[in-house]
Amino acid sequence: MASYSASVQAHNTLIPSFDARRTGFSAFRAVFIRRACIALAEYAWTIPLNTLADFTDAKHHHTTEMARQAGFLELPTMMPVVIPAFKAEAKLAKCLKHLESQTAPCQAFVRDNSNDNIYFTAAINEGLRASLDAKPKYLMLLNQDMYLHQDAVEQLVYFMEYHPECGIAQPLQVHQEDQQFVICGGGLEAFPFGKHSHGPLADFRDAEIPWCNGACMILRANMIKEIGLLDENLRFIGSDSDYCFTARARGWQVWRCATALGVHETGSSSEIADPALERIKVEDMLYFAKKWLSGDLYRGLSVEGSGLSAKIVAEWMQQLAAAGKNLDAEISS
Repeated sequence: MASYSASVQAHNTLIPSFDARRTGFSAFRAVFIRRACIALAEYAWTIPLNTLADFTDAKHHHTTEMARQAGFLELPTMMPVVIPAFKAEAKLAKCLKHLESQTAPCQAFVRDNSNDNIYFTAAINEGLRASLDAKPKYLMLLNQDMYLHQDAVEQLVYFMEYHPECGIAQPLQVHQEDQQFVICGGGLEAFPFGKHSHGPLADFRDAEIPWCNGACMILRANMIKEIGLLDENLRFIGSDSDYCFTARARGWQVWRCATALGVHETGSSSEIADPALERIKVEDMLYFAKKWLSGDLYRGLSVEGSGLSAKIVAEWMQQLAAAGKNLDAEISS
């Protein structure tokens, strides 16, 4: 069988979020305000890590402990954990052993791609579909080469309870040979290939981030119901950042939890040189660019798309922005 279930026991910038549903603003005004927030956030990424730490409110540091002390909801009876596996039995066994030792109960759904390889994103979605049937509050995605510290799942759950606006969060990924060094504290650049914040463990706090790395993420089930599953047009890479951007565009926050840790055995996803797999990665990034950057995806799907040059789109956006200002003046008069 392709899958089975097993029961087992930076940067510190805060990303502004805006949700038209919760404020009553029009969709057009929401877009313009969000763009301004994103522009400010992009400027903030250029500030050194130590400087940003000075601007991070202390209440965002180790909020999982605060959640525990405040008596937030109890841990779930069982945390579904979706693991896409591929030809690494020893790593998978080690990953499952670390799940068995968690202070929060977990249930692993392993999608074995070793013989029937549907690639990362489809494997994740298969596990999410199967796990959502049990109506969990949260679900986790986990690589076979990610070994969670004993309380990592518990810390992530407390974190999500304390941050109800957070749809996706990730732990800190620490180096396999030096666990005081973080190799991924959240995604930075997503295109053309992903880059992550890294540095001494002591420098990292809980913070909103642009996107989470797919080696380990916790997802809020209500968010999944709202925005759907991962985009399988991105078969191997890019679906994690794409999913986070989709969530943020719909008003959900994306965070890192600095009290949840896991060792990521780096290099495992690309140990075997395979031109066919490299080709898939290239195709993934081309699709990512068409979807998020160039507008080619819309041009290819829409009736008017072939006539929408960058210049025409910019002119229309200027006209819409001017119309919005005029309407604001009319409303306030």
